[in-house]
Order: sequence, then C-alpha cells, then structure tokens
Amino acid sequence: MSMKRLYFTTFSVCVLVFQAMGEILIRDIFDNTINDRKYVKVVQGFIVNKMKEKEVIETIAEFISKQFPRNCPSCGRQFNTHADFIKNTTYVDKPVSYDAENDDWQPEKPLGTMAISNCSCGTSLALYSQGMNKATLWNLMNWAKKKAQEKEITISDVLEEIRKKIGQHVLQNEKKAEKDTEDV
Repeated sequence: MSMKRLYFTTFSVCVLVFQAMGEILIRDIFDNTINDRKYVKVVQGFIVNKMKEKEVIETIAEFISKQFPRNCPSCGRQFNTHADFIKNTTYVDKPVSYDAENDDWQPEKPLGTMAISNCSCGTSLALYSQGMNKATLWNLMNWAKKKAQEKEITISDVLEEIRKKIGQHVLQNEKKAEKDTEDV
C-alpha cells in the first residue's frame, strides 16, 4: 500500500494528510488528534466543513460527557453523568460563543463557548468548550455560522437549538443503555 504524505498550512494550523487507498485522514501535528474523515474533506489544500447536525450533536455530547462526574460547589450535589446533569439542572439563558461574538471563526486562542445551567440550590454551573481540539471547535463554529445564516437567526439561537437536541440525544442514549442492561 502506498501512502502519500502532503504537508500544508490551512487555518494557520499545520496538518499532515495521509492519503491511502483513496481515504484521507487528517492529523493536527500540534496535538496528534486524528479528525475522523466524515467531518472533514480536503479540497485543493483546504479543510472544508461537512459536518451534519447528527455529527455535531454526537461530537459535542461526547466532549461534554468528559466533564463528568462533577459537583456543585455550593451544595455538593454530585452529577455523575451528563444525563444526570440535564435531568437535575435548569437551563439559564442561551449558550454563548465568545469567539463568535468577536467574529473570530478560527481562533488561535479560543475564548470558548459556554452554556449555563442552575443546580437545584440555585448555583450556576457551566458546560464549556475549553480543551476541545481546535480543528473540531473550528468545524463546530463554522457549522453554527452556516446554520445561523441559513435560518437567519443568531449564533446563540443556533446554540440553544443544538443544546436542546444534545439533551434529547443524551437522555435517549441513557434510556437505551438502561434498556440494554435490563435485557441482559
């Protein structure tokens, strides 16, 4: 099997592209994360976002799930999973992308996106994008920008819609997992 190595710079990030047997894998040299080829494609040296809503939901849900377990700093309530958090908190306002507010769709030093929920004790708790792979964040941001333009709504409105869909996805997956456990 022949493997072709191509080096190029796109979005100010150096990437290494492996092309083998017609498949393209993209590796961000800085953090060695391989971006699944279903999320990106290479066209004449540029990464083009081709994420679908389902993939956006799954990507964000998977990232957020890594923020658990966590505790409320005021009352000490433990949220073991993202599903537990969704069921036992209340959304506060719309999520905010600080990078989008600054019209920076490919931030070198991302400020991030944050969604606030209140614990039953009233304390505000944040879910955030801090630590997300930069290329993934850029793809998500550009997906949101495209959706906002298509629907003629704000980025925060897009983020609010996707937060609700992520919540439904997480809760459905929890029910499915519980059912699968019962069937065993």
